[in-house]
Amino acid sequence: MDVVHLCLSLTPVPGLGPAFSALRFIWSSIERANASKCQLEALAQSIAQLLKALDGEYRNGRLLQARTSTPLADLHKLLEEISAFVQKEASCGFLKLLFTKDQRIVRIESYYRRIGISIESFQASCSVLESTSLVRNDDARADDQRLLNERLLQLERNQERLIETLRRLHGDDGVTSAKA
Repeated sequence: MDVVHLCLSLTPVPGLGPAFSALRFIWSSIERANASKCQLEALAQSIAQLLKALDGEYRNGRLLQARTSTPLADLHKLLEEISAFVQKEASCGFLKLLFTKDQRIVRIESYYRRIGISIESFQASCSVLESTSLVRNDDARADDQRLLNERLLQLERNQERLIETLRRLHGDDGVTSAKA
């Protein structure tokens, strides 16, 4: 089971409940996304990994909710922002997604930076999360680029087939109509 599904199956400590709820909503929006899906899934995995680590830290008594109320509120605010972003991306059409690809990548990278800041604010024993999250994002970006290239090639092939069909229907010069 991957870390997202594992995390979604947990019953978190009470202070992390809103963050886990935000992750559930983020994940359901990612499942409807059409672009940068690999990067969004990697982002969700990083969030799940952080939440799972924080849940463990609270359960083991290494973090106390009374001392981490501000970082918890900041984390929840960040997750709500990510959730709104993912929901918006999931509702966009292909062409808009194509034209906003670079902006989307920059925004996802900024979320990773902010998650890193959140990790530091908890002073949790999850420093490994930052480096694995960045590697996961780079791999996911490459996967998304490959998927985009495949989709663009498919669109090009479809356009070529359409042109060929139109030529057959209207003759080779595009002016002569086909004889029935």
